Amino acid sequence: MALQRDLIQPVGGVMASAATGARRRFFRRKVLPWLFIRPLLALHFVVVIVPSLQALYYALTDWSGIGQAEFVGFANFRNIMQDQTYRSVLVNNLQWMLFFLTVPFAMALIAAQIPAPVQRGSLFIRTAFFIPYVLPSVINAHIWMNLLSPRMGVGAQLDKAGLPGLDIAFLGRPDTALLTTPSSTTGISGAA
Repeated sequence: MALQRDLIQPVGGVMASAATGARRRFFRRKVLPWLFIRPLLALHFVVVIVPSLQALYYALTDWSGIGQAEFVGFANFRNIMQDQTYRSVLVNNLQWMLFFLTVPFAMALIAAQIPAPVQRGSLFIRTAFFIPYVLPSVINAHIWMNLLSPRMGVGAQLDKAGLPGLDIAFLGRPDTALLTTPSSTTGISGAA
């Protein structure tokens, strides 16, 4: 009897550990990823889904932004589709979108395939394709570094002209660097 108990117990232990391992694998593969993505889904819901539903609701109403909204159904869409200017703008935007979704993508695929069969000089070809993407950013950074220089930039020149206080290291101070960096890299500069 004792011998039978010893034989049964390890089998039960193996079965229990296999079941526990299966539960752990299920948790790691199926549940845990959803726990990690949950905050992102909540943010997406608040920032994208709710405003989209609100926009759809307001599109179906006659509302000035103040007071009570009056539900009008698809009357707003019927009215806007009767406007010739709107239809012209819509067609132009669709053509623009179609062009910029297809032509640059096709050109990128072709450009990626050109150096693929080349064995000798492939590094040079890749560099020649890559430099036009990197060079404008480097030039833009250099221009802004010189414009914001506390010794020879715009602030230093204004200080010499009699407008003191602007000859500071905008990129070197924590209170100004955070505001200066995005403005010099994301569009105010006109480059990049």
